[in-house]
Amino acid sequence: DVYKRQNAEYMGISLLYFLVPLSGMMVNTPYNQIGSAIASDIAKNKDLVGEAQAISTVIAIIQGVGGIFAAAYQQVSARFPNQFFLFISILISVAAILVIPLAWRDLKERITSLKRKSQEEEIENA
Repeated sequence: DVYKRQNAEYMGISLLYFLVPLSGMMVNTPYNQIGSAIASDIAKNKDLVGEAQAISTVIAIIQGVGGIFAAAYQQVSARFPNQFFLFISILISVAAILVIPLAWRDLKERITSLKRKSQEEEIENA
């Protein structure tokens, strides 16, 4: 409580109204990015087409691990409150490092698909 009061006096309450929701978005971003990327990747797996139970089991495991890390995050942020935004920045950086290769691969697949579709349309129109 003393920590909150000192920050409110130092930063101003209006700045806290901006930073608290921003930090909430930063906390959930890595968790949501990683879970969404893995779920999307699993859904595209040709071996798992029609295997809803297998896909849901893997996604549930991912969500459970995310819950464990969310609890660990609470412990870390409580013990090191001055490094809160540094910790959030590290989490976002790790998430970006893990997601960028997947996004790049999906983008290349999308471009290839569009080129193929364009070539097929040219052949049909000729």
